[in-house]
Amino acid sequence: MELIEKEVLLVKLLDEVSDQFKSEAESKKVKLTRGHTVNENISVQSDESVLRGILFSLIDTALKNAPAQCEVRIDIEQPDSNIIKISIGTLNSESKCHAKKLIENDESSTSLMLTEHMVKISGARLDLHVTTGNGYKYELEWPISLETHDSPKRQNTAHLNPDEVNSSKRNLSHHSRNTILLVEDQEEMLDYTAELLGDYYQVITAENGHEAWQIMKNTSSVFDLVICDIMMPEMDGFELLEKIRKDKVLATTPVALLTARKGDENIIKALAVGVSDYITKPFTKEILLAHCKHLLSNSKNRHRPILEDTNVTETEDFKRENTIKIADLNWLNSVEKIFRKHMSNRYFNMVMLAGELAISERQMRRKLKRITGMSPVQYMNEIKLNNARQMMISGKYNTVAEISYEVGFDTPKYFSALFRERYGVNPTEIMR
Repeated sequence: MELIEKEVLLVKLLDEVSDQFKSEAESKKVKLTRGHTVNENISVQSDESVLRGILFSLIDTALKNAPAQCEVRIDIEQPDSNIIKISIGTLNSESKCHAKKLIENDESSTSLMLTEHMVKISGARLDLHVTTGNGYKYELEWPISLETHDSPKRQNTAHLNPDEVNSSKRNLSHHSRNTILLVEDQEEMLDYTAELLGDYYQVITAENGHEAWQIMKNTSSVFDLVICDIMMPEMDGFELLEKIRKDKVLATTPVALLTARKGDENIIKALAVGVSDYITKPFTKEILLAHCKHLLSNSKNRHRPILEDTNVTETEDFKRENTIKIADLNWLNSVEKIFRKHMSNRYFNMVMLAGELAISERQMRRKLKRITGMSPVQYMNEIKLNNARQMMISGKYNTVAEISYEVGFDTPKYFSALFRERYGVNPTEIMR
């Protein structure tokens, strides 16, 4: 994201932003106050829209987490000649839990995740502190002059217009890293996600599904993984996923959809369309990388048996794989139904599974390995963990142990270890 920096009157800007929250504060019976010890005409070098967005997000977060009869205080001071400090937080709270709640929410808010990113690329600093009386405050330290500060450049990241793809195809195809197509219409989220991935993968970005589809059609052998938001103009994530799954060449490309934490209906629809995985917002770097590693590993394992057992060309291999895809998918649906029927039965084993499928255990293992790249146990665990994550997101369960037993694991400790390995996060972090 390119910053357009200019002189911004800080006190005036903060007054404009905070005035937008007056009615909300009154309705919540929260006192919203401002104070400053700096000259009213003091200015900072900044991209005004970025700074406005940061201030809006911090005040919005403070009000959302403030209990009634609480004071939300906004202060500006200048500790030295180079820094302006803006403090936004609560005072005189009678609540014993709101500071803890705020800190927990701070780690799981998409808005704050992007705010921290915007603070970083602006060369500023943001900290959260618990204060006396069980209050808290955000402290935003903003440099008065950014001088030669530039926003960080993402390594291994590019935005290709569809017309530019053919000229770049050769370089992309021979890149030593896995190549990910990242599709997101919100510029801040696109920049943030691309920055997280850029140190590990070659990242190509698109701003909507239509643009992504045009790029994919012209670089059919390039992308190892597609990560796509659901809600976008022109063509949303579901439409893009359906196009990919119906294309003879692109059908086997792993696709992960980005969805909101409470978007259960989106998750169900994504699974029905044929999504490889879904990533709930907000996410940390560790969670995102764990998803990518898992998807790329499974994709590699899935194609290896076919490529090793045949001398056909890549195009013929794609045709062969897609020809058997419908029959294999129907068979996998049968396997999954059986797994789900017996999910909570910890004594259910592979011999029993093969019996219900009416084939030998050896045939069942080989067929499952050929189609998915996973052993029956790995595939069953994948279904269990996927089901467990949906149960966590639903908010209907109180403990990890309850979910662990429900999906057929003997011990919560073993379940938690597998879950963390698969998704890069502890179950307790999702259930907050």
